[in-house]
Amino acid sequence: MRSIWVLIAMAILVVSGCKGKDNTSVYSTPGGQVKVEKKGNGDVKELTVTSEKGTVTFRTGKGEIPEDLGVPIYPGADAEEGRTWSMKGMNKGKEGGVSSTFLHSDDGIEKVIAFYKKELKGRTPKFFEMTSPNGRMANFAIDTDAPVSINIMIAESPDKKGTQVHITRIQK
Repeated sequence: MRSIWVLIAMAILVVSGCKGKDNTSVYSTPGGQVKVEKKGNGDVKELTVTSEKGTVTFRTGKGEIPEDLGVPIYPGADAEEGRTWSMKGMNKGKEGGVSSTFLHSDDGIEKVIAFYKKELKGRTPKFFEMTSPNGRMANFAIDTDAPVSINIMIAESPDKKGTQVHITRIQK
């Protein structure tokens, strides 16, 4: 476990970078490997930490939506920059993983909720809805006996007009 923290610390240290064309750097330690992909302006595009326990990948680019979420993406929703990540194989040596992304739509929460109610019909999701000081929230939880669970959190955006959608898929 300590070696994974060493890898993550090393990855954070190498995040600042040079200007120019896109480039990839790979750093190796006894505990594993860190791969950093940078854009030409030096911003990190993707950071991957690999050890014997699995792989963790963070993507920072706007528009990066994992392909393995297992549910449809709300039409017209955009991935929020720096808020997509995936992790594979970190479940005590068993095959497993997590993919997660935050999306934003200019549409109101009612329209987004209606879309997911229609699209998830037949998958028997648990549906919860509440109101908080920041606005309305809704949650769809698809958690069957299958080795995959999916959670869709929908909330009125407190910062800008529209709705935030957070989708997380967990491979048990």
